[in-house]
Amino acid sequence: MNHNDIYEKVKMKIAISESIKEDLAMNLNKRNITRSIGIAACALIATTGIAFAGGKVAEKIWKTPEKVDVSYEITDKVKKENITQEEAEKKAIEVLEKIGFNSNIIDRKESKYGTSNQIDFIFYTEDNYAITINGLSGEFFDIHDEKPVDKEYYETIVKESEAIEKAKFYINLFGYNMDEYQLVQSSAEENVFIHDKNKTIKMPEGEKGSAYNISLKYNKKYGEVTNPYEYVDITINAGTDRLGMFRTSNIPFDNNETIISKDDAIEIAEEADKQIEANEVETIKAEKMVVKMNADAYERINNTEKYYEAVQTPDYPSENRNYYNVDEKVRNAWVVVINYKSNEGDDIVKRVTEGQYSYFVDATTGEIIGGYIGDYIAYPFK
Repeated sequence: MNHNDIYEKVKMKIAISESIKEDLAMNLNKRNITRSIGIAACALIATTGIAFAGGKVAEKIWKTPEKVDVSYEITDKVKKENITQEEAEKKAIEVLEKIGFNSNIIDRKESKYGTSNQIDFIFYTEDNYAITINGLSGEFFDIHDEKPVDKEYYETIVKESEAIEKAKFYINLFGYNMDEYQLVQSSAEENVFIHDKNKTIKMPEGEKGSAYNISLKYNKKYGEVTNPYEYVDITINAGTDRLGMFRTSNIPFDNNETIISKDDAIEIAEEADKQIEANEVETIKAEKMVVKMNADAYERINNTEKYYEAVQTPDYPSENRNYYNVDEKVRNAWVVVINYKSNEGDDIVKRVTEGQYSYFVDATTGEIIGGYIGDYIAYPFK
């Protein structure tokens, strides 16, 4: 196979196992194949399933996703994959005692995710808190205040500076290292609107606030970036010492190496997009971001008609949608946003759903590992 043949076959990244890395590298040296060859610097030999990126061997991380059925039934099979309710309650009490909250459980509930075998065990305390334990991981997920509030609560303002100090207290109380997290979102504003009184209150210069409560989100830091899927989400109530809500997510960030260039990522996305009968491309932009793998681009490419039928049809039946099981991997990726020329006239739904698409191109392997209908650079998950 000559260099031109390789050029023609280079499209997307395919992985090789650890066991053939060394032999493969030796063979490449013998063949004297240049490191700069091909789209995304990925040389693909289709018959053997081997690939390179920037002259480096990379493990494939994308797997063809399995289609899953939607079911909320907690079967014996589902139960075997989760901890028991007794084990979950023990964990809930352990967390409550650790943070100094009332640990007397007065009610219990469990529910299953529709597209996952995860059971959420929810326990209600004597002190009007509800605490949730993830049945698959056996870990604490969240706790929130269930106590009815007085009318005055809706007219009370909490300052952002005060909320941040309380948030730091609770984050440390729950056992998280505050130095490892960065505030990325706050619901506080300079002008606070009081709905019940239909008036706006301007906060003092340099201060922000919110009526009722303030929600703050802290992501775990990895150098210059943060992982939006490894976070603490906390709500501080106004006019009370009660915690409004504390929620966590702990999906680790691979913090994978960047081998694929921005230009290469754009070419990979353009190649993939040729499989879609979309409108003419108008502009393309790309930015490196931290994303979680999903099956959106896979579904759009492989089931285009059904994909758009589902997103464009009001009240589309959930049982008619395609759902997939995808590994929960958080990766450095190039988000490539393709903007299309509009041919949809006054059809606003089509203009919105078919006007843009964002491809997630893995920064290490060059694989398309997900996507988003719209401009993910402008509207990311934070």
